[in-house]
Amino acid sequence: MEQKYVIGIDISKSKLDCAVIDFKLKLQSEKQVQNNQKSLETYFKAVLKSLNASREEILVCCENTGIYNRPLELTCNKLGIKLWVEHALKIKRATTDMRGKDDKKDAQRIAQYAVRYIDRLVEYKEPSNLIKEINLLTKSRNTLLSQKVAIENQIREAKTHDGFEHKILVKSYAKTLTALKKSILEVEEKIDSLVKQDDATRQNKELITSIPGIGSQVVDIPEHIDPLKTG
Repeated sequence: MEQKYVIGIDISKSKLDCAVIDFKLKLQSEKQVQNNQKSLETYFKAVLKSLNASREEILVCCENTGIYNRPLELTCNKLGIKLWVEHALKIKRATTDMRGKDDKKDAQRIAQYAVRYIDRLVEYKEPSNLIKEINLLTKSRNTLLSQKVAIENQIREAKTHDGFEHKILVKSYAKTLTALKKSILEVEEKIDSLVKQDDATRQNKELITSIPGIGSQVVDIPEHIDPLKTG
């Protein structure tokens, strides 16, 4: 069954601005809801009732905002409503009229983008727990690594400009650096162990890391793509 309506959603930490349009770009309704599963479920059920539409006739589109997307992703997955999580830059580049920018108009622009570029739709699929864990561990590894690099840079700069400061920093950061290196190694080993559990995930990683300049631990699998469900 084809979609008859698109709900464009502009997401922030605490709230979501929602705009419902049809495929003639006519605005049907606007509403602001709290960014939690209970509020979203209530909202979607009310929209379906007011439009006299089935869940299959609704498409929800939003920008990728990371963790703030999760209540929407979980709710759409639970209700069986098709969700399109698009890159913000793609929507911005496709938008010609940026006058009067605000959250309500952003929601409308997102909805209009989905209508105009429906042929580019990539439906969100809730990833497996394996992929979620790999992704979260990769993010943790990147955070730990950035902390380690920041400390090492501070020590390196002090070494070339102030010997006294360098000695103090080396001593004060010694235990922290040792702990960070140990944690990074443990996370990397865990990622490798999880990747080896699944053939598709391992093959995807081998393909990506075969590209020059990409190391084995910089693979960050998108949360909306589950190799276990592809192919």
